[in-house]
Amino acid sequence: MLISITGYVNSKLFQKNLNPLALTFVLPAQSAKTMSSESSGPPIQNYAVFSRVLVFLKVLLEGEWKSKENVILKKLTGREVQQSFLRQFERYARGQYPFDTPLGNGQSTLSCWTHLTRIPEGNILAVSLFVV
Repeated sequence: MLISITGYVNSKLFQKNLNPLALTFVLPAQSAKTMSSESSGPPIQNYAVFSRVLVFLKVLLEGEWKSKENVILKKLTGREVQQSFLRQFERYARGQYPFDTPLGNGQSTLSCWTHLTRIPEGNILAVSLFVV
């Protein structure tokens, strides 16, 4: 237990002078990695965070797919859901289409993700986020 706490306290996150009252702060990026050899585009900035969120969302998405209650997911096989999710999540992490479009004037984050459920390039990832 002491080792875990020491590792956390000595994290690179705490080695800079951060404002504890700030609403945002920048996590130090680890070396960029790709999920597959055919991946292209900008690197994933923090692969450790990417991996942890990926595992978390996959568990939620699997439960949602097994329930067969979601209109989008129940039309797809498990393999189709898995492949689409991985492709879309990687595109999201890299800031590629359709996840590179900024919010319009007056557009809420909810309406943006709701729109993504209607397009094949973003629907599975959007569904996984609505499960959260």
